[in-house]
Amino acid sequence: MDIKGISKESIVSVDECMCIDFLEGIKVLSTPRMLNAIEMLCRDMVRPYLQDGYDTVGYSVNLRHTAPTPAGMNIKIIANVREVEGRRIEFSVEVYDDIEKVATAVHERYIINKERFIGRARSKLNRSIE
Repeated sequence: MDIKGISKESIVSVDECMCIDFLEGIKVLSTPRMLNAIEMLCRDMVRPYLQDGYDTVGYSVNLRHTAPTPAGMNIKIIANVREVEGRRIEFSVEVYDDIEKVATAVHERYIINKERFIGRARSKLNRSIE
């Protein structure tokens, strides 16, 4: 799969449900919600290149959330495929709000066979019920 160098960006409106409120009433984008948006963009970027029955799952992330983004602003996420090695795909990511760069990340995802992955998860669920 020759996807090294492909890129994609998305614009996300930061609404209050994506925010935390601990700074005397100002609501700002939470790091976990930013990470979720990054993961979804990276997943969506490579899905068209995968064979039927395959998807990707997040494996690791090194995220530096360096500036606050208040509710009501937008963030622009720009992701690039930096490296592909076997089933591992590494992305470099930059995030900007309406004013400045607010985050950088390196995110790794692995290509998985969906049926096999779901089977493994179900077997764990079945073992925990017994």
